[in-house]
Amino acid sequence: MNAIASRFNATLFGPFPRFVGIPDAIPTIPVPSGYRSEICEASVVDELDAGHWSYAIGRPGGELRLLKAVAITWQGNQVVGIAMLTCDSERLSQIGIDVDISHRGHGIGSMMTAALGTEALTNDSVLYYGTTAANITSMRTALSAGFRPGWVESFTRHTDLAASGWLTSHR
Repeated sequence: MNAIASRFNATLFGPFPRFVGIPDAIPTIPVPSGYRSEICEASVVDELDAGHWSYAIGRPGGELRLLKAVAITWQGNQVVGIAMLTCDSERLSQIGIDVDISHRGHGIGSMMTAALGTEALTNDSVLYYGTTAANITSMRTALSAGFRPGWVESFTRHTDLAASGWLTSHR
């Protein structure tokens, strides 16, 4: 596929697995010992360091999606994990998570993903969790939160359009 894309002066990106939230499959995962977690108002994001939480908060190229809910996990007064529920469209929602590297491996990501998944599935939208094919840890997080493989995406970026600025000016 990359050879075909390159004939058209494009680069292929992907594959990007997408995991779907299934209502009866999402478990209730308790907050790990020593932590506290809650689903907060979307406005709390304004108070957080987007650079530190780039997987959850960072939006490439100024992309804006409607923010529906935020899950935050603390150890004491320190934020150690963030998960966001955003809308791609009226019936398609996505969960993005980020856990501080020193707190990974404790189940925080799975717990926040399951909590937001339960929240999201109350409104009849299709809920998904996206990652890269190389991020095995992230795929395990989705699976342990009850998400199931749904589809795989890939896309091309046309080098000549990107260099000309056309992609930026025609959003």
